[in-house]
Amino acid sequence: LVDGQIHIELVIEKSSKELDLEFIYEKEPPEFYENSFSDIVVDVLKNQLNLSSIDNMFFHTHYKNIFISEIKKIIEPLYNSKETLLDPFCEFLFNKYQDYILLDIGEKIMILILGKVPNIAKFINFYNGNPTSINGQTIEKPNITYLENVYTYNSILSALNNRQNFITKHNIEKLERGDFLLERMKKSLLGLIEKREELDKQKVEETSKEYQDLLFDIDITERDIINRENRKKKADEENASLKEEYQQLNDQKEDIKKALISAIKSFDKLL
Repeated sequence: LVDGQIHIELVIEKSSKELDLEFIYEKEPPEFYENSFSDIVVDVLKNQLNLSSIDNMFFHTHYKNIFISEIKKIIEPLYNSKETLLDPFCEFLFNKYQDYILLDIGEKIMILILGKVPNIAKFINFYNGNPTSINGQTIEKPNITYLENVYTYNSILSALNNRQNFITKHNIEKLERGDFLLERMKKSLLGLIEKREELDKQKVEETSKEYQDLLFDIDITERDIINRENRKKKADEENASLKEEYQQLNDQKEDIKKALISAIKSFDKLL
């Protein structure tokens, strides 16, 4: 750390021909890059690559350079040397995190589809397996395909609507929140037990009001935990099929994202 900031050494001897980019990359944890790139994705999709106003050719022609440029804005202020590998390092980062960036873009596209944002249907249906002419050459556009399933805008919208309706109908968030409340109660019980052990060390009389109140709190908390665990067990048994269906809907959403990313990367290779 220098002046409260993380600085990345990107130094290379003028005579050197080998760029040890992996060594430079390992100077920072993956979380540093992932958090930075997630912020970049949001900003880029709001501005340079606003999918409500651009077409697929603009996206494919410019998205790599746009992201490298934005990555450069994050990395450049971290320099403390005149001799650097800024440009190749930024391209290295994009290539290393391309799938991560595209997955994040895919997640944002799911939101846009669910919101029926203008132009998004056209963007998705571009990947339809049909031939198209680019620079005088006829190429076949890839389908959005994953595990032999072919997706279109309508089928993706239907899948996302099914998932959203399922969450609303069965109050999935409340079911998941119940697990959190039980864990919080268990932590509270541990705190009470630790407090009792501390009173024991201090040789506080068991007949004292402080000690008796603490025992009372421990007993109530233990009973509440047992009751909640019993209710949770019964609810888990009743909702086992719901949770399985919810997981299947989540898996389908992830499959769609992977299919979209595969189509984008496949089309990149054709350009």
